Amino acid sequence: MEEEKIIWKLLHAKQALHVELLFFLFDHLGRRTEKLADISRVDATQKGIGLHFGKINSQEWKLDLKDFVQKLRCLRSKFIESAMRKYGNHLVLHDMFSTMTDPLDQWRPRTLEDTYTAIDLSIGMSDGEKGSNLFYVKVATPEALRRRAKGFLIVDRRVMVIEKFDYELLRSSIEGILEKCDRDNWDDSCLALQRYFAWEYEDYIHENS
Repeated sequence: MEEEKIIWKLLHAKQALHVELLFFLFDHLGRRTEKLADISRVDATQKGIGLHFGKINSQEWKLDLKDFVQKLRCLRSKFIESAMRKYGNHLVLHDMFSTMTDPLDQWRPRTLEDTYTAIDLSIGMSDGEKGSNLFYVKVATPEALRRRAKGFLIVDRRVMVIEKFDYELLRSSIEGILEKCDRDNWDDSCLALQRYFAWEYEDYIHENS
C-alpha cells in the first residue's frame, strides 16, 4: 500500500508480463484513507481501463464490472500475442466464423435454448510457414444441448459449453486454449489442439510413394 493507493500486479505464469491494478482509497468526503471498504476506483495503469465503485451493487455497476473484466481479458490476449511475436513462433487464431450464424460477431440468439452453433477456426503459426488449417468446434449452452439430446448421451466430444453467447469472451477463451496448446513446432501444436477441436485433416492418411 502506498498512502491512499493499493497496487496489485497480475503476473503471467509463462511470460514476463504483468498488468498493474491501482486501487484508490478515499472516504465519502474525499479524504485519504487506508480502509479497504473505502476503495473508490481501480485503474489498469497506463491502459485507459478503469472502474468506479461509487454505485456498487447497482445494475449499472454490475455492467461496468463485466465490461472492466472483459477489457482485462482482451488486454491479456494482446499482451500474450505481443510477447509471442517478440520471443518466438506461436499459434495464431487468424479467423473465427460460422456458416450457421454469419456474421458470428453480430449473432444474438433469442434464448439460451437457441444458443447453439458450429464454429470454424482458422489457425496457424505466427511465422506463416504452414499457412492456416481449419479446426471445428460446436458452441452451446446446457439448455441448447438438452433441447437437442436424443437419448442418454447428450454430447460426446469437441463442444464448448458456455453460460451464454458473448463473442469477445468466446474468442478470448479460444485464444487461451491456443496458448495452452503452444508447442515448439506445428505438428506437436496441432496434436494438442485436437484435444479441443476437430482438425480438417485428422482422418487423412498419408501414404508415402
